[in-house]
Amino acid sequence: MTDWQDVLGAGLTVTLGLPIAASERLSTSGDVAARLLDAIAALEAESTSRSNEEPPPPELIRLELKLDLLMDLVTTLLADQLPQSVEIKLSGEGLVIPAGVLPMECTRVAIYPCHWLAQPLILELNPLIQRDQHCGAT
Repeated sequence: MTDWQDVLGAGLTVTLGLPIAASERLSTSGDVAARLLDAIAALEAESTSRSNEEPPPPELIRLELKLDLLMDLVTTLLADQLPQSVEIKLSGEGLVIPAGVLPMECTRVAIYPCHWLAQPLILELNPLIQRDQHCGAT
């Protein structure tokens, strides 16, 4: 892949497979994005402190099982509604995706950070730059 340092910057860059699509919705504010990502992290985190404690009460175990079942049902229902996952290189300064995923005139992108939640992060983009088989924007 071509060097994208002018788009991604010199800082930390991660490569993820995430659903992504062009969007007409308003951009997600920083506070809303932080709350969404914190909520996803809390739901996906496994409690490691339980191993030293007493087992949880049966009511809590039943509630957790019901929530797991609900999350599985939601995932099944949303599977056909989320855009196709693509490999994204993402940094604090920009993103790089395969060419053709977004129209070149795209100014906002919806990135779905979680496969079981149809709540995207909407990011404002500068004009896309195409190099070889990839596009990038800040």
